[in-house]
Amino acid sequence: MQFVCEHPSGTVDQSKLSWLVRQECRSVDAAIIMFDCTSRMTYMNVPSYFRDLRRECPNIPIVLVATGVEAPGGETGWRRKVKPRQINFHKKKGIPFVEVNLSTGENIDEPLRLLAQELEETGLCSTGRPSPEI
Repeated sequence: MQFVCEHPSGTVDQSKLSWLVRQECRSVDAAIIMFDCTSRMTYMNVPSYFRDLRRECPNIPIVLVATGVEAPGGETGWRRKVKPRQINFHKKKGIPFVEVNLSTGENIDEPLRLLAQELEETGLCSTGRPSPEI
């Protein structure tokens, strides 16, 4: 089974992004789109990644993951810029959404668990191979 994990940084040129997705999606069974809550630009790039993934791999399960949720703000200056109430893309597209805390490890395995569960429910990976044992 192959997974692709994309982190939509604000510095990637959109034409390079589309090419990257086409190259990565040739034999992908599932995808994780990650964005950083301390950077609005990464959340703004999520729709482009989702569109490109759906165009190249229309039937794969996708999970949206937010990192940087532990951002304390204050003196450090890297406080959370994307607030929970602003995160609604997953609702529009009907995909799972998970906030992970990289500092504590909270929910770190949840995206993979959700993808494995969805692959198990369908019985087959997008490439036609049987789903792995969970």
